[in-house]
Amino acid sequence: MKEISINELIKILKKEKQKGAETVFYKGTLVSENGNSIIITTERQYLMKYFTNLREMNCSSEYNDFLESKLGNDLFISEPDRASRIADGEGSTHNEIIEDFREYLNSLKVKSEDDDENFDITQEVYDTIESDINSCEEWHINNGSINDIAGV
Repeated sequence: MKEISINELIKILKKEKQKGAETVFYKGTLVSENGNSIIITTERQYLMKYFTNLREMNCSSEYNDFLESKLGNDLFISEPDRASRIADGEGSTHNEIIEDFREYLNSLKVKSEDDDENFDITQEVYDTIESDINSCEEWHINNGSINDIAGV
């Protein structure tokens, strides 16, 4: 069993709040130094994602897992031109990357009034990321680079 002080627990909770968590769920037993214990359990296993904007989403392990799955072998069936470019070391276009952002964002469950426990992100975070994606797309359209390969 891992032991932590109350001050360490408070630091952990503050860090989670800074990452955007509105609620932290813990499953286990808290035992005080005097031997009193409090058992805390929850059925909820799904925690809110810890990103608040497009940059953080893009750097998240969840988004990277999504991309690994999307850009795997099935890409040769679903998007053969893109798969060929990636296999040749050229990469994806800005438009394809923006569409990946949208697809992942739309796969997340947004907190609703009917279900405020099982969600990935809040509506506010969803709207912020959607706005970031739209701004990115608008910039590339205005600069004529929407269909250019990213990083080239």
